[in-house]
Amino acid sequence: MNISFTDRLKQAFDNATMAEIARRIDVPHATIRNYFQGRMPAPDVLIKIADKTGVSLTWLLAGKGPMYLTGER
Repeated sequence: MNISFTDRLKQAFDNATMAEIARRIDVPHATIRNYFQGRMPAPDVLIKIADKTGVSLTWLLAGKGPMYLTGER
């Protein structure tokens, strides 16, 4: 199944609201809204997402490989 970056972002944060995701990675709500509308995060934000959620950057960006590198959250 090929899911979009937005779907993977939602999944990484357990379907949290945009406001909750913004709070968790310390970015403005408008920034998260831009991601939900198709804009891709900057590399530093992608790293924040991976650090906060434990997801693989390869999975987050491309939907390939395991969601979690260690199999743990």
